[in-house]
Amino acid sequence: MLEVVGTKTQKIKDRLVLLIDEDTNAFNRVMEANRLPQGTESEKAIKEKSVQAANHYVVEVPLEVAKLSLEVMQLALQMVEEGNPNSVSDAGVGAEVAYAGLRGASLNVLINLPGLSADKTFAAKVKSEVDNLLLTGKYLHQKVFDRTVEIIG
Repeated sequence: MLEVVGTKTQKIKDRLVLLIDEDTNAFNRVMEANRLPQGTESEKAIKEKSVQAANHYVVEVPLEVAKLSLEVMQLALQMVEEGNPNSVSDAGVGAEVAYAGLRGASLNVLINLPGLSADKTFAAKVKSEVDNLLLTGKYLHQKVFDRTVEIIG
């Protein structure tokens, strides 16, 4: 079990490391799209399309971070429940960090949702998804914390 969880968490860590740079790239795409010229109707159309694509991406990157952070919390719960009781605090701390990642990434999604005003259906779907991630994360956070404290005794 420990090996399986370790392999999963390593893959998640590797993806999260890549997403650090991708978050910067997403922000830069928004800035570049907003700088496009809009003197002609053709330029306006190109700019609008570019801005909307960039605004989608600047939401999608932190949304993936939030989802991965929740997955880490689920793995931490598994480690608390099934892992070595002598290292249960490590799993508990991992869940704390993952919860911070989930909440922080969710804030980054939410602040960028107004940029999706041209795609209200997508924005509403993402908002609902973030709400569910946060609700699940809050539940998992408390469960991992309580179970960790109980095991520590």
